[in-house]
Amino acid sequence: MGSAIGLVMLATALLGAAPLPSWNVRPADETASMLTIVGTSAEDGQEGRALEHFQDGQIQDAQSQQQQAALLALDKAKKAEQSANDALSARWDAIAPDTKAQILQGQRVWINDETADCNKQADAASGDGVAKDTVRAKCDTVATQARTLWLKQYLSPAARP
Repeated sequence: MGSAIGLVMLATALLGAAPLPSWNVRPADETASMLTIVGTSAEDGQEGRALEHFQDGQIQDAQSQQQQAALLALDKAKKAEQSANDALSARWDAIAPDTKAQILQGQRVWINDETADCNKQADAASGDGVAKDTVRAKCDTVATQARTLWLKQYLSPAARP
């Protein structure tokens, strides 16, 4: 694109036409590949505002896409968390009642510890509430899957998968 501008300036000089106003080219923003022309002509005020409006729209579109991606990630994490919780519940239900009574206090302690641990991880995460909720859901999923595997030892041999 820079060579095209150079050719126009060269042609203008050779033909003796009035020189074009000086133009600088800069990137519109870090996400756009389009260039914004910043000139010195009288119409620059209107053109500048139009270009700024366009750039604002580009930035808003990028932010909207990021928000949508974050919401999709949260939805996926919540579904995985629910699946892990369902598997844990099924495993718990398969344990004999007398064994459940023996390990119930430990299960309650695990729940409190796991909740506190995942809350700390979410609080330490950078980002907005959606990002923190995603971290919390992923943490809960991993911990719940590990606990589900741990509970396997309490199943009767016939009930073990």
